[in-house]
Amino acid sequence: MLFPIIVPRSYFTLGNWPGPHRLLRHPELAVTWVELSGATSMTYLTFERCRELEAGGTPVHAQAMANLRAASEQLYTHSKMAGDQLVFGVCMHDDGLGTSRLLLAPEIADEFPEGVLCGIPERSCGILAPAGISGAQRREVEDIVAECCDGGTTPMLPGLHPAHLFEFCEE
Repeated sequence: MLFPIIVPRSYFTLGNWPGPHRLLRHPELAVTWVELSGATSMTYLTFERCRELEAGGTPVHAQAMANLRAASEQLYTHSKMAGDQLVFGVCMHDDGLGTSRLLLAPEIADEFPEGVLCGIPERSCGILAPAGISGAQRREVEDIVAECCDGGTTPMLPGLHPAHLFEFCEE
């Protein structure tokens, strides 16, 4: 099954990445695509495989986003609450593509109508924090993001970022 995956833009700076990508508004991030097969197999989409899929009638980006939406009935898998207020949600889905949920702008806007900050500390873990949390709660989330980034298997970025930076750049 085809899915989008957020990766550092640095993957593409040498011009030797074997597949297509799209830039995100975040100056350090881009999206490429993977095919998942079985519970543990992830293969990056090559230019050749992309041409095969599109020649066969599969629009790669649209299909990957549709698959992501179908696999994201639950936007986040874990959460911390303060009473009845969400402090943050963690996207650590079984497919290993938790950060890809940060690409689901309409769903995020529905879930967080007052705005949201996004953390992407590690490639498999995304964090969503309501924009209206207290300063102390924000520092707590930022500390969690920093700790996860420092100790992650595939570290991404420290800090919390505005959700619009996870939208695609216009082509």
